[in-house]
Amino acid sequence: MVPSQQRLSAKLRRSRHAPGPLPAPPPTPWAPQRSGKQNLSAFIWSGCRGPRQIFETGSTLFSTLGFPLFDPLATATEAENPAELFCCRSPGAGVDGKGLYTPEGFVVLAGSVGRLENGPSIQGTNDARVRERLIAAGVMEVSEAGTITFPRDHLFRSPSSAASALLGRTANGWREWKNAQGRTLSEVKR
Repeated sequence: MVPSQQRLSAKLRRSRHAPGPLPAPPPTPWAPQRSGKQNLSAFIWSGCRGPRQIFETGSTLFSTLGFPLFDPLATATEAENPAELFCCRSPGAGVDGKGLYTPEGFVVLAGSVGRLENGPSIQGTNDARVRERLIAAGVMEVSEAGTITFPRDHLFRSPSSAASALLGRTANGWREWKNAQGRTLSEVKR
């Protein structure tokens, strides 16, 4: 400090109108950084106590933004309810699939069996490429019996894309998926 600043500082300290030194504010994770921007990520994660809470916070944020990435595809009660369970079968092709209709799309349940070969109706189309990608990603596995199986539940955008993936041909999923009473998905949900 320059001597003149020291004298002024001492004079202000003695004055009744001048406040005393202000206490330093407590450090907070959302305090402005050098650039003047707030540390938003530190603020979001400041209350988290561990990995589980971080996961739950992230799940809530994604769901709020319309991306239910960590939400289960189907709950156990939905899968056990025969009124909501739909089947897609083609005995000649060895197809036996089970699925559920949800607001997000159609979920093909784990253990569903589909046809391995692509039929002439989808060869060279997007449906054939989707099937190839699903096999490459491990969503559908090729079995020794010459069929494909779903090792875990998988969400499709529409009942028709789910039926095409199982049947290996073009399919209207609203007609192919039927419940235990033989009613089509269209009759039950539309």
